[in-house]
Amino acid sequence: MKSFKIGIDTGGTYTDAVVYHLRKKQVMQSVKALTSHGKLEQGVISALRELLNHPKASCQSSEIGMVSLSTTLATNALVEKKGTDPGVVLIGFSDDMMEKSHLDELVSRERVLRIEGGHRYDGKEKAPLDLEKLQQFLETSVKSCRTFAIAANYSVRNSEHELQAGRLIENITRARVSLSSSLTNDLNSPRRAYTATLNA
Repeated sequence: MKSFKIGIDTGGTYTDAVVYHLRKKQVMQSVKALTSHGKLEQGVISALRELLNHPKASCQSSEIGMVSLSTTLATNALVEKKGTDPGVVLIGFSDDMMEKSHLDELVSRERVLRIEGGHRYDGKEKAPLDLEKLQQFLETSVKSCRTFAIAANYSVRNSEHELQAGRLIENITRARVSLSSSLTNDLNSPRRAYTATLNA
């Protein structure tokens, strides 16, 4: 077993990094680098370089068994309501599913589109995907969205409608897309929609 572990935390102002000795259960060294918003990897790389190239470095890279990365940025954005306002596409959602998703806590209603489509429990198509309605939504209602969340009924059994909608969104808007089926295997579609929206 390798003796050292590196922990990195990206915060709002600083990115902190520490070297931890596993057998001694002790922090051997710590450094701070400025967090570079928009390019978070720069702060992480700066902190790592400073940690490993420090004149009093306590370990060599070959002795590191694990690097752990965490951030408080996402939590802060949620608490301070500073996250993006994504577009949300719900495929095959009933009124009841929409209500159970609690998306009104996260996004404004005009950024949410419900369209026909989705699958049954066994993965067979329940209804054809309405890409025409999605295209109209993208070209009129949500031109300013930089991110989108997509959740389809039973997409964990068959993700094809989420994938098709995602490709259309990327082709038209060049925005980043968060697919619920790629984040969790939970059959609960409203909960997956909420998770995908948080991720967007």
